[in-house]
Amino acid sequence: MNAPAPTRKKKKCASTPKESPREDIIHDLLDAEKICPHDGSELKLIGEETSEQLDIEPAKIKVLSHRRISVTRPISSSCGLSFSDTWSEN
Repeated sequence: MNAPAPTRKKKKCASTPKESPREDIIHDLLDAEKICPHDGSELKLIGEETSEQLDIEPAKIKVLSHRRISVTRPISSSCGLSFSDTWSEN
């Protein structure tokens, strides 16, 4: 007789308190990298991804908020690339 496989629940990460002081660290492209290499059109902002980490110093706590900017070229560009060809910093 087969016994059911044991299941484990994933632990949730604790969220950082909203009242904690925050410092934004923005990871962005250089201005020269915000140009489509195929047709020279300017890449447009399509969103950002945010992750947070606690930075604890003696008697001081703050949240570092890392923001990674995502850009894409305008849809009206005719440089021969598909819509899924976007850039995102990793």
